[in-house]
Amino acid sequence: MLSFKPDQVAVTDQPFPHAVIDNLLPPELFTELQASYPECPPASGPTGHTIHRGDAGFDAQMEAYPLWQKLFSECNSPGFVDSLVALFADEIARSCTVERSALRFADHIETRAEKETGRIANPALPAQDMFVRFDFMQGIKSYNRGAHLDHRRRLATMLIYFDAPGPETFEGGDLILHDAAGQPVQRIAPAKNRAVLFACSERSWHSVDEVTVCHHPRRFVQVAVSSCHDIWPTTQLPASGKLEWAHRMLRKLVPARAG
Repeated sequence: MLSFKPDQVAVTDQPFPHAVIDNLLPPELFTELQASYPECPPASGPTGHTIHRGDAGFDAQMEAYPLWQKLFSECNSPGFVDSLVALFADEIARSCTVERSALRFADHIETRAEKETGRIANPALPAQDMFVRFDFMQGIKSYNRGAHLDHRRRLATMLIYFDAPGPETFEGGDLILHDAAGQPVQRIAPAKNRAVLFACSERSWHSVDEVTVCHHPRRFVQVAVSSCHDIWPTTQLPASGKLEWAHRMLRKLVPARAG
């Protein structure tokens, strides 16, 4: 089902290693998945509306729709982990604390409580064991995220978008990639069947523009390859980057003066 092969995907190094893949899934399969995307109830998580493995809603979705089970199974596999490891091999070699050759798939469910934890106190697996998170997410009006890094235990992330901005869906919600100084460098708009992949290293600062109008949720699946241990260095956003983000949000909240 997944159509990308690491040696055929162009990775852009700036502002940090990432790749954008349009038409990730065969069109007819994407259409079926899009039509059966579940409604995400209010829950913890960055969007406030999520379903992930371990929830009853996740199991119900997989049982009701075999195509979703197939996509999940392809992601929750040694092959998918190996593909992301190969795609971001240089970044892993540069600063990941686990050797690339030691990274291996492990089937594991990270609980909601663990997901919300910056560092897991009692890891269930050794650092080299990589499990896969598969989250359904919906962003509604006012959803936004400031410049941030994913958990230091995440090796790499793939986002699959199921909707595009437009008059019948939503406005805003662009993914923004930042440089090491916290300055926005690249803007990636959601698009149907578009995937964005990136290594979750200490330079992978990113944010999400506010969803300002929402007639239909900004739906996406987030697939993360992860350890139970922190595997990337910890760093802070420079003060200049924090100020830039604060100024940008202030400009949204305060109307420009006329004249």
